[in-house]
Amino acid sequence: MPDNRRIQGPEESHNPAVFLKPSEKPGNPDLLNQEGCRIDGRKPEEIRPIYMKTGLNDRASGSAYVELGATKGRLTCEFKFAPFSCHQRRQHQQDQEEKEFSSLVVQALSRAVRLVHYGSSCLVDPSLDEEERVRDGVGGAKGHVTVVYLSSLDEVTSIRQTGCMLPDDLMMAVDAGIESCLRLKHRMKCVLCT
Repeated sequence: MPDNRRIQGPEESHNPAVFLKPSEKPGNPDLLNQEGCRIDGRKPEEIRPIYMKTGLNDRASGSAYVELGATKGRLTCEFKFAPFSCHQRRQHQQDQEEKEFSSLVVQALSRAVRLVHYGSSCLVDPSLDEEERVRDGVGGAKGHVTVVYLSSLDEVTSIRQTGCMLPDDLMMAVDAGIESCLRLKHRMKCVLCT
């Protein structure tokens, strides 16, 4: 049954950047500046500043608020692309790719959903700028890796790699993801256990 209360947008839409000439598109600066730091001032091995708060909504058990640098959001197990986030507009209902991502999140974290051990799982994903730089070939590899790691079991439960990467680059990316997860573990444990 259709939902007539929703605003029915066009069937297709395109990101305005698609129509820009190459000279008008915003440039992608190098990943590191002359001092060896990222654009936001972090060293290559540093993770973004993080802020976490649980109990955001008293009517929804398990609600949380997380900020990773300028990235903010509420954590749920449903995955959905924003309609404007892709070259081709996404519908308000989950499509097959989004359902796949949702099932990957559930599959990866299902072993970690034990209230006693909440601080032992981390999901690390690169920022949009980092993905674009990799996609444009800065740094050699043309792909990115999402790593889900259970530090209490010292086990990687899920790896999702897209794009092209050499096996050595893939292993380095997985190791960097694990290292980032271990750095986040203590902060997550402090927030979730208080």
